[in-house]
Amino acid sequence: MVRELGSLDVRGKRVLLRCDLNVPLKDDGNGKRVITDDGRPVQLSQAVLRALLRPFDDLFFIGFLLIALTPQEKRLGDWLAGTLVVKTEQDQTQKKLKVSDRAIELAERLWAEADLALLLPDDFAVIRQYLQRRTGLEPEAKRKLSLQLAKDIQRIIHLETLPDDLTYALTADLFLEAVYLAYQRSEEDTLS
Repeated sequence: MVRELGSLDVRGKRVLLRCDLNVPLKDDGNGKRVITDDGRPVQLSQAVLRALLRPFDDLFFIGFLLIALTPQEKRLGDWLAGTLVVKTEQDQTQKKLKVSDRAIELAERLWAEADLALLLPDDFAVIRQYLQRRTGLEPEAKRKLSLQLAKDIQRIIHLETLPDDLTYALTADLFLEAVYLAYQRSEEDTLS
């Protein structure tokens, strides 16, 4: 690896020089990256423009004011370069899901009474993704989505009616947590 460009003899040769302008094209560890307004990767010209305008964003807090006062929440460099800083999705598969104690009790009953073998791995993946992302949903959207998902899962596993002792204080979220746990247990039993 060359540490100093001055030590290279490039006379009469074409040189391609790549430089890092500190634009995170991929997630840089803080959960953010830069894309164009239409979702494409940032081009070199856009990265250069963003970098050149950074001092102006810091001048009199122009960048902060633009972010705080405009609906697009973009700094001056992003406005002029046509770029956008976005949050990247964190890998949710390694996260341990938080489930209630009541869901653990209900999962035991579902494991014994419901036909969980009818659930496909894709159905389970949908439940898992919902449970992982539910905290980021608006309350009304969460309510509607969990209710629809619970009805669909209830139909798939042929559990059209729940026993009366299970319906007391049963929410769609609680039901989905219990199905998630019961399915995991049935998969573990299948593998062992």
